[in-house]
Amino acid sequence: MQIIGGTTLRSYATYFFEEAVWPPGTVDSQERYWFIMPYVGRRTLFLWGVYVNTAIFFIIGGLGMQPNNNSFVWTIAALLVVNAFFSCVCMEPVVFALVPDIPSTVLRSKTVPIGRFVYSVINIPLSILTSYMINSSAWGWGAKDGFFWAGLGVLGTKDRTDAELDLLFEKKVPAWKFSTTEFHASEIGTKLF
Repeated sequence: MQIIGGTTLRSYATYFFEEAVWPPGTVDSQERYWFIMPYVGRRTLFLWGVYVNTAIFFIIGGLGMQPNNNSFVWTIAALLVVNAFFSCVCMEPVVFALVPDIPSTVLRSKTVPIGRFVYSVINIPLSILTSYMINSSAWGWGAKDGFFWAGLGVLGTKDRTDAELDLLFEKKVPAWKFSTTEFHASEIGTKLF
């Protein structure tokens, strides 16, 4: 979810600032926002980050549909910085806390490396594709690339909640039956991570 949440496009904010003739720079770092997690909760923090960033990607995609205008390029670059801010506040700190917390202690030494491997397998092609998508000398999507990332953000938040996944594991439901297993509301309760 960290990758399909738009990390790759966010890293191109400097590209749009350079298109708008502004020197590149950095904005913030997620290490400052760990203190928010205990007050808001990891799930709420992460999901709100995904929702806000997906909405921003839809706006960026819409701006990409407009005629090429310097003010639109500035707006797109600024929205990517806002997107990066929400990512640094909401999503990035949570990812580093969740990765070791989700698997059981018995499986942790196996699932964390598998998770990092999947992260790399997804990140490498998406990083390559993004450079083709936004570059005017390649596919030339520009800011319309926001629609691609917004679509991935929508896909990443659909179907099972973490509470449902916990119940599936507790009931020892095979992974291939996860999508077809149904729950009653009373079974899920208030179980959150």
